[in-house]
Amino acid sequence: MQSGNIATPSNKLSGRQLFVAVMLVLFMLWPPLFHAQYASVIENITENEGLPTNYIFNITEDHNGFLWFGTDKGLVKYSNGKFLIYDAENGGLPGNYIHHVLPDQKSGMFVWASGKDLVFFNTERNRVTHRYRHIGKKGLIYGLFPSDVNPDFVICSSESEDFIYAVSRNDLTKIYKILPAYIRQNGGSKKYFAVVKGQELLVATDRFRTEKAPAVQKGITYRVLFGTGIIRSINDKVLDTINERNGLESHMLTDIHQTAEGHLYFSTLGGGFSYIRNEGQRKAYPLANGKVRSVVFSNNKYYVLSRGEVLVLDGKKIESRFEVGRDALTLFVDGNRLYAGTFNGLQVYVINNGKLKLERMFHITDGISKIFKTPDGKLVFSTYGNGLFKENGRGFKNIRLPVFNNIENVFESYGGNFFATSYESGFIEFDSAIRTARSVSRKNGLESNNINYIYSEKDTLWVGSPSGLTARVNNRQVLNLGRKQGFSGNSVKSIFRCRQGRLWVVTNTLLMEKTATGLKPFGSFGGHGGRSPYISYAKYIPEKDELVIATRLRLSVFAMSEMIPSKKVQPPSLEYIEADGRIINYFKKVELEPDNMQTVFTFRTVDKDFLDQSGLYYKLGAGGWLPFSNGNKLLLTHLNAGPHQLQIKSRNRDGYEEIYPGVIEIHVQPPFYRKWWFILLMVTMLIGLSSFLVYQYYRTKYERKLHDSRVNEEIEEERRRISRDLHDNIGAYTTSLIMRIENLEQKHGDRSADLQEIREISYHIMSLLRQTIWVLKMRETTVENCYEGLLSYSTRYFKTVPHIELNISENIAVNRSMESSKSISVFRIVQEALHNIVKHSGADRVDIYFESTDKMSLTVKDNGTGFNEREHSNGFGLSNMKARANEIGFELKVKTGPEGTEITIVEQ
Repeated sequence: MQSGNIATPSNKLSGRQLFVAVMLVLFMLWPPLFHAQYASVIENITENEGLPTNYIFNITEDHNGFLWFGTDKGLVKYSNGKFLIYDAENGGLPGNYIHHVLPDQKSGMFVWASGKDLVFFNTERNRVTHRYRHIGKKGLIYGLFPSDVNPDFVICSSESEDFIYAVSRNDLTKIYKILPAYIRQNGGSKKYFAVVKGQELLVATDRFRTEKAPAVQKGITYRVLFGTGIIRSINDKVLDTINERNGLESHMLTDIHQTAEGHLYFSTLGGGFSYIRNEGQRKAYPLANGKVRSVVFSNNKYYVLSRGEVLVLDGKKIESRFEVGRDALTLFVDGNRLYAGTFNGLQVYVINNGKLKLERMFHITDGISKIFKTPDGKLVFSTYGNGLFKENGRGFKNIRLPVFNNIENVFESYGGNFFATSYESGFIEFDSAIRTARSVSRKNGLESNNINYIYSEKDTLWVGSPSGLTARVNNRQVLNLGRKQGFSGNSVKSIFRCRQGRLWVVTNTLLMEKTATGLKPFGSFGGHGGRSPYISYAKYIPEKDELVIATRLRLSVFAMSEMIPSKKVQPPSLEYIEADGRIINYFKKVELEPDNMQTVFTFRTVDKDFLDQSGLYYKLGAGGWLPFSNGNKLLLTHLNAGPHQLQIKSRNRDGYEEIYPGVIEIHVQPPFYRKWWFILLMVTMLIGLSSFLVYQYYRTKYERKLHDSRVNEEIEEERRRISRDLHDNIGAYTTSLIMRIENLEQKHGDRSADLQEIREISYHIMSLLRQTIWVLKMRETTVENCYEGLLSYSTRYFKTVPHIELNISENIAVNRSMESSKSISVFRIVQEALHNIVKHSGADRVDIYFESTDKMSLTVKDNGTGFNEREHSNGFGLSNMKARANEIGFELKVKTGPEGTEITIVEQ
C-alpha cells in the first residue's frame, strides 16, 4: 500500500485574497466611492422626490395620458404634481404587489397582483369594477399580454399551465379559457382559438409572449436588462450601458415606457424610476462635498472648484482631482498653470502629468474674488476690500478704485474693458490699464446698487440684480424686467446669449429666456438637483455652447442647442360645476343662489406627465391670473351678488398657454330684498306709508291750526274783554283820580310837593295802563312803532328830570313786524334801565341808540359813576332785565366803569 499526504483547504486567506475581499466589500457597501467619477445622462426620481416607494414593477399610460406605476404599495398615479396611491383600502385592489398592468385604452386597465386575482381597475372612477376570481390558481405568477393578432383580447397565461385565458376588451364579463383542444399547431407555431357565438375565433398565437420591443429616441435604441442596466445602441452596435456607475439608482430594471412626446421612463426595484428627456438632455456629475465656487473651461476640459478641491472633467467622467485648500475662493487656468485665489493670497500651481505642484505663493490679507487676464496678457485679481492687483514683473501692484474696493466680481465687456461690481455701490468700468472710465450707481440711474451679474453686448449692457434684469444703452436705462415681467429669484447667477441668439438669465431658482414681452421661465430645464433646487453657481461656456449649473449635490452640463421649450399644452376642459353640494347645469351662464357658500369648478386634469408638468390658472373679473390651489378643482366662495366673468387657462412649465374657449359667465342672484318684486313691493309700501304720514301730518297740522285759530279767537276775545274792562273800570277810576288831584292843586296851589308827586304817579299809571290796553288790543306791531313808543316815553320821562340831558337816535334800515309782547318787553327793559340811571348813576347825560338791520339792537348809555357788577349781578332789577331779554330771544350785555354804564340788548 502506498501512503502519502492528502491536501486539505487552508482556513487562512492569502494577502492577495484578503485585499480582493476587502475591495469587494467596499464595492458593495459604498458604490459612490467607485462610481462617482462618471457623468450621468439619466435623471432619477425616488422617495426623496415624493415617490411613495422605490420598488416599481412596471410603468404604463392610460387612455387619458396619465402615468401609472405598479409598485409594492399598490397602483401609483401621477396627477397634478402629486403621486396618488390606490391600494386594497383605497381602490379595492386584491393586493398591493402589482406585478402586471395592461391598459385597455378605453376606460381602465387590467391589473394582476402577485398571488391574487385578476381585476379590472376603472381609471375614471379610480376603483376596481370587475374581478375575475375563477381565473388562474392561487400562488402562480401570471403574465398579461396584448393579443398579437386580435386587439379586442387580452391574454393571461402562466408558464406552469398548458392553456391560456382570453379576456374581451369589448365585454369585460366575457372570459374564454382556451384548452389544448382549441390550440392548433401550424408549422411549428401554435394558434389559440376561442368559441365566440358558436364559431371559432383566432385570438392569439404563441408569439404573444414576445419580449417587449425596445424604445428608440433620436436614433438610439434603448433596451433594459435586469441586473445589468440600460443598453444603448445604434444599428445593433452597443454605445454604452447606463448603470449604477453612471447615474442609475438601481440596475435591477423591470420595465421601459416611452411617452407620445418621446420621453423614456425606466422602472427599477429599489431605485424608484428614471427618465431620459427627449429634449434638453444633460450630463451630470455628483458633488459629494458641496458648493461650487468657480468653473473654468481650458484645454478642452472643465475645471471646477468645489470646497477646496479642483475637479477636472473631460465630458464623460471626472478625470482627476486636485486639492488646493478649503479656503480657495476662485480659480483661473492658463495653459498648464492653475491659479487659486484664497483668503491668504494667490497660489500658482503647475499641472504636469496629471499632478499639481505649487510653484509660488503671493500673500495678501484680503480674500481674492476674481482672477483674470487683460488683453495685454497681464494677470489681474480683485479682492474683498483692497481693490485690484495687477501683475508687475515677479510681483503684483496694488491699484485702488475711486468709489469702492470691496469687489465682489469682475466681468469683461464687449469692447475689452472690465466691470467691477459691488453689493452696495453699483459698478465701476475700467480699461486694461485699470484706468477708471465711469462709476454707475443709483445716484446716476442704476436700478439697484446690489449688482449680481453684468453681461455686455455691442450696444447693450445687461445688469442683473435681486430685483430683476435691466438693459442700458449709452449709459441710460432703457428696459427693466422685474417680477411683473416674469423675473423669479433673488440672485442672478448668469446672463448670456447662446449661439442660437437667445438671451438667457439664470437665477438661484430658475432659467429664464428673454422674449419680446418679458422673461419666460424655462421649466423643462430640470435634472439639476431636484424639482426645486437652489442654484449656487451658473456659467455659460461659449466655446462649447454649454451651460454649467451647480447645486448642492450635483453639477450639470446642458447643451444649449437642445434647450427647446415644450409647446405641448393640454387645453382646459370643464367637466362639471358643483354648487353647495349639488351639480348644476351650465349652458351659457352659471346661476348661483345669493347665499352661495362653495362653488367648485372641476376641469379635466392637464398635469398628467411628470416631464410635461402643466397647471391651471384662473382670472375672476378684472383681477390678475392666479393658479389653482387644488390641482384641477377651482373653489370660489361667497361671491357677491351680480355678474362675474371667469377665465381659465392652462400653462406648461415652459410658459406656453391654452385659453379656455370663451368666458364663463357667472350670475349670483341677489337676495330677496334686492329682487325687483321685493323692491317694487317695498316702494309701493313706502309710497303708501309716506302718503299716509303726509296725510296725517297735514291733517294734524290743519286740526292744530284750526284749534289754534279757535284758541286765538278766544284769546283775542278775552283780550278785548280785559282791555274794555281795564279801560272802563281802572281807566275811569285813574282818570277820576287825576281830575281830583288837579282840583286839589287848583284849590291849594302848586306849592304842595306831595300832590305833584301823586299827580306824576297817576300819569305814569295811566301811561302804563294805556300801553297794556294797547298790547292787549294789538297782536303785532312794527319796529318803527316800537321806536316811537320808546321815544315818546323817554322824552316825556326826562322832562321830569331836567338835570339829565337825553340824546336818542336810530338807524332803522329794515322796518319789520314784531309781536306786541316783544315790543312791550323791550320797552320794560329800557324803562328799568332809565329808572336805574335816574335813581343810582348820578349821570347828567343819557344816550339811547336804536338800530334795526338784519337784527335789532338797542343801547342805553350814561356817563354816571357806574357800579360793581359782582355786587349787583344778583340784584332783582338787573336779573329781571336779563330774564326779559332771554324770554324774547335777545341777549343783554352790560359794561360798567368809572366812566359810566352801557346796557345793550341784541336780537339772537
